[in-house]
Amino acid sequence: MEQLTATPFFGLSLTITTFMAGRFLARRIRLAIANEMIIAILLCLAVMYIFDIRVEQYIQSSAALNFMIIPATIALAYQVYEQISYVKAYLLPLLVGTIVGSAVSIGSVLLLLRIFPLPDILGRSLIPKSVTTAIAMEVSTLLGGEPSITILAVVFTGFTGILINPFLIKVLKVKDPVVTGLGFGISAHVIGTAKAFEYGKVEGAMASIAIFFTGVATVVFSLLLI
Repeated sequence: MEQLTATPFFGLSLTITTFMAGRFLARRIRLAIANEMIIAILLCLAVMYIFDIRVEQYIQSSAALNFMIIPATIALAYQVYEQISYVKAYLLPLLVGTIVGSAVSIGSVLLLLRIFPLPDILGRSLIPKSVTTAIAMEVSTLLGGEPSITILAVVFTGFTGILINPFLIKVLKVKDPVVTGLGFGISAHVIGTAKAFEYGKVEGAMASIAIFFTGVATVVFSLLLI
């Protein structure tokens, strides 16, 4: 097992295999909580626990995945290009929605820091929790936070968004694809965008552009906090 985990393809293979298994199960179960990424993470953790694989070993053997974060995020721009007419028509709501969403996200963290005696590094790590991982890690480092905590917060925020947003859309009877897409993109970044594409191309495109604007707004607000 030591020799196997030392190879540069072990973590990559384990991640892809568990994700495909998660997608298969998610399509069979058809419940919001049965998300392919959630299932993949649980399966991956189970394999690591059973075979006593250290986190460091997994990270080293899956370094290629970290390299793909940025190009995968950039690839979302193609979907935006396909729906560029919606972006032009709803540019003002996009700007206002993402700025307000970013302000609320960061403001909620600052409020919790004032209410509870949390360590300063925890607050700095949680501030960029509502943007995609590639941006969140850089912002966390810029603020003096811990990137590993930030990644955990980003993943938790994304999962929370894809579980709660469908419920809110149903309860509030949201029909507008622009509103649906912005809701997913602002609150649940890339994970939410993948969910938004299940609703339609317009929803996915709006969620994709929301990631960009939310990222820019979060960077600007974070610079003001330094």
